[in-house]
Amino acid sequence: MQFTEGELSSADGLGFVFSSVLPCPKNIQRITSIFVNRAGRFCMRSKAVVKRSDVSVKRLDLGDWIELTVNLNEQTAHCTVWPKHGQQSVSGTFAFGNMLSNFANEEKELAPRGERNFVPQISAGHFGCLVKNEGVTVTFGS
Repeated sequence: MQFTEGELSSADGLGFVFSSVLPCPKNIQRITSIFVNRAGRFCMRSKAVVKRSDVSVKRLDLGDWIELTVNLNEQTAHCTVWPKHGQQSVSGTFAFGNMLSNFANEEKELAPRGERNFVPQISAGHFGCLVKNEGVTVTFGS
């Protein structure tokens, strides 16, 4: 994908939502996802909690082409950014399995007795992007 026009915010990025059904787009604090934020850092969200990884790519800028590949079997996410002016591409791979397990364990400890764990299974999901400011446009490629 590519952010093509407008003014990007620090909240903008792209990612993968773990869910077998499309999530509600109005409240991202109800999802579990892995994403690359505007700063180029891999992060993981489970409801209102966001954890940053140590893995990053370059800062996402207008005109950069950004590819995200998620392997659910290996529990990895790989991102490559091709800068708009043709410089060398930058890639990073984040193994998210441990962080996802930590979210699940934390939820088990915090959930009232008898309630089910709300961290989803990682058998399905959806790609998406977050755009905060009006006027930002996105182009998808394949």
